[in-house]
Amino acid sequence: MTPVSWIWLRHLPAAGTEGTLCGRLDPPIAKPDPARTAALAASLPTTAQVLSSPLARCRQTMAAIRAAGGPQADPDPAPEFLEQSFGDWEGRRYADIPALSSWTIHDYAEKAPPGGESFAAMCARVAGGIEGHNAVGSDVPLIVCTHAGVIRAALAHALDMPPAKAQAFAVDCGSITRITCLGPAGRRIEQVNVRP
Repeated sequence: MTPVSWIWLRHLPAAGTEGTLCGRLDPPIAKPDPARTAALAASLPTTAQVLSSPLARCRQTMAAIRAAGGPQADPDPAPEFLEQSFGDWEGRRYADIPALSSWTIHDYAEKAPPGGESFAAMCARVAGGIEGHNAVGSDVPLIVCTHAGVIRAALAHALDMPPAKAQAFAVDCGSITRITCLGPAGRRIEQVNVRP
């Protein structure tokens, strides 16, 4: 297998979602900071295959970066890299969900919110998406504009790490994480949560 270079980009901040479980809800991004968007554009290769979660906050992030001189390729929708579904809890404030105050980090990884998806299930979905793209290969980097949970899942996959432990990674809005897949058993973590 030819090495595949993955550049994971978390979307820019979404409007009006602070302190809430956003998951599959589809708010737009807040007004982008031009300097930050330009710095992101300058940090990304202009020749790349671009994938995006289908949600607006990811598509709009890539449109802002393209307008600032970043990669010009239209993003291909990648539903395998959608954020975790929080089911009935989506749109609710963390503080208003009593179950979360008693869950351990292992519960959070393994239990699904009512009508939603567990973090462990999302990790399996993301790993399948990564391996599917690795099997096809790419002679240019893959840029994926996606969500914090998905990037934690990609790190869990790269490090062969239990899902609960991967939740310790900080993944800020507008940050970049770089992972190179060298072959079936080889991964190189090059950057985590870098904010240009």
